[in-house]
Amino acid sequence: MRLNRGIITPGENSSYYYVWTYLAAFVFADFAMSLTNYSSGIEMYIFFIANESSLNQKSLA
Repeated sequence: MRLNRGIITPGENSSYYYVWTYLAAFVFADFAMSLTNYSSGIEMYIFFIANESSLNQKSLA
């Protein structure tokens, strides 16, 4: 059993794949916003989730 099965390819561990994807997106957003004047990346992460859901619905404001 390979350890990178759920990270590289979803396979039967699709739920873990999405969890690790959004967790990595949150860590990257927090690191990216720490380089700017923002002290935390929670605002950017919420904006990313809202933008992602709007793009999935194909509703451009």
